Amino acid sequence: AGDDLFDVAQEVEQLLNRNQDFEISLTTTFGQPLPPMIRRATLVVPSRSVQPLDAEKAGRPASPICFLKVGDGRSGQPIALTYDLFKAVKELEKGMSVASLPRTVLALLDTTRARLSGPIVRDKLVLDRARIRIGSSGTSVVQRRSGFAVRKEGGGR
Repeated sequence: AGDDLFDVAQEVEQLLNRNQDFEISLTTTFGQPLPPMIRRATLVVPSRSVQPLDAEKAGRPASPICFLKVGDGRSGQPIALTYDLFKAVKELEKGMSVASLPRTVLALLDTTRARLSGPIVRDKLVLDRARIRIGSSGTSVVQRRSGFAVRKEGGGR
């Protein structure tokens, strides 16, 4: 059973992150529709980890709900492993498309991203490895020692 929880955490991590990145919209607030791609500004930080949360507290009864910890350090947030989320992850493992996720699961993932966004934009350690993607042209703004620089994504180092 413990391995199942780690497997579910891995699947949720893949749902929250895009490849090796975690993306935060800088042009909208939670619940607003995204603008067209050409008008978007997105903060891109290294992917956020997802792990089972050890919720055992001395002198307290065990929680009937499992929780996952999303993120690290101060930006870490607990999310409930709801039945809908667990069921969706198991169906994804059986070949269901991400596009077919129930709205409740999509809402939970969006809420989790939004809850992580606030602490992330205030975390200097995370921002040191961040970039801001502008529009759909593949242009990013990165921080350097001497200020900021523009970089084309997908290009060489």
